[in-house]
Amino acid sequence: TDTLTAWLETGVGNIQDNNPLHRARSLSSQDVPQRLVISYVVDVPVGQGKHFFPQISNKLNRIVGNWGFDGVATLQRGFPLVFSNGQSNDVTLFGAGSRPNLVPSCHKPGAGDKRERLAGWFNAACFAAPADFTFGTEPRVDPTLRSDGISNIDVATFKRVFLDERDRVGFEFRVEFFNLLNRAQFAPPNGICCTNNNANFGVVTSTNPGTNPRLIQFATKLF
Repeated sequence: TDTLTAWLETGVGNIQDNNPLHRARSLSSQDVPQRLVISYVVDVPVGQGKHFFPQISNKLNRIVGNWGFDGVATLQRGFPLVFSNGQSNDVTLFGAGSRPNLVPSCHKPGAGDKRERLAGWFNAACFAAPADFTFGTEPRVDPTLRSDGISNIDVATFKRVFLDERDRVGFEFRVEFFNLLNRAQFAPPNGICCTNNNANFGVVTSTNPGTNPRLIQFATKLF
């Protein structure tokens, strides 16, 4: 859900000229070059019937035995950014789109980590409005600038308590942490260029919809 929301926020990129469509060729707006998801379930090997301390008493086993943890870690690059020209250009009167021009030899990526770049995710001075009746040189989807990616860790720890000698009935107590490290996932920056009243061009103004700060959940299950 978070991945889909981030893609919808960046858009798919407009086509400027519908005649030579090969000029609209670009990186996919859904491009994700790196994504790693690690899922795991671990039973702690301590207590009766386990590798460590298998001979402990029943009372002690109720305390140190039958612990475990599980979780999911997700690491993913952000989606490429999409830009549009917000300044009036008469090419749009004929059904064409309008994108900004790239300033030659300008370094587009911003400096610093993502929190330092919230007020300037990229170098906004690298973009300029194209002349009237002309198309901008910015690609349909930018190949060098990306929105914030995903760096999320969900983890839970659980303890099982059995109520009979054959371990057929018992309780499981769980504590679950969502976004354990409390990392923010920021929404894409504003991509509407070249308007006099758009001071937010290149600025990140919110976190991604559907993302949350750290959540802690307690649960009990009878099995």
